Amino acid sequence: RSLPAAPIDFDGDGIDELFYPMPNGRIALFSEEAMMPGFPIQFHDIEQLYTWDGSDLYIPMQVDELARLARVNKHHTMFLMNHNHHRWISHPVDGGDDLFLPLYDEANSRSRVIRYNKESGSPEEDIFNLSEQIVANLSWTSQKLFALSHDPEASPAYRLNEYDAVSNNATSYDLQIPADSLAIGLFSAEMDEELCIIVQFPSSLYVFNLQSDTAVVRTGFP
Repeated sequence: RSLPAAPIDFDGDGIDELFYPMPNGRIALFSEEAMMPGFPIQFHDIEQLYTWDGSDLYIPMQVDELARLARVNKHHTMFLMNHNHHRWISHPVDGGDDLFLPLYDEANSRSRVIRYNKESGSPEEDIFNLSEQIVANLSWTSQKLFALSHDPEASPAYRLNEYDAVSNNATSYDLQIPADSLAIGLFSAEMDEELCIIVQFPSSLYVFNLQSDTAVVRTGFP
């Protein structure tokens, strides 16, 4: 397992530094090939991708059954969230004022997406709390959050869950995808001035148009 490095302006001086995290929790930051003061630092295992919002790094970490969220910036490092009997499903998603945190609640066998408000500094609510497993990553676009869930016993097995941050409403769409398919990515893009949902599999690609309460496969896909 590996994590990508990224050029970020960590200290706000207008010049990018190279941020390099490692799965074992060791975090390095380089400026002109030299280690920045205070680095490297050692944290817990990092099992998912981090998120950078222009001023803060949000890094999901796992300690046995404890899911933790670290915030790292030029002023301090602190843990914002600790959930026992939880595991990270994917990486945090930045929604501007809020972070969206995809977690699996092992004690209750539930998939959760928690909205964390950066200003108030506390989790606000569950955006999604589902009995089926959330798979792949979350997708955020046009003030809407999308999560893909899978229940192999249901028909259809895949469902797209949508949260509209403007109206504060949630809805879902059944997706006509074979139950034994293994989704590895969820994306969204504008096509012909329509917001389309893209679901990636190891050997195929599905693209859906969302129409009221129905998701329709675009012509030519999968």
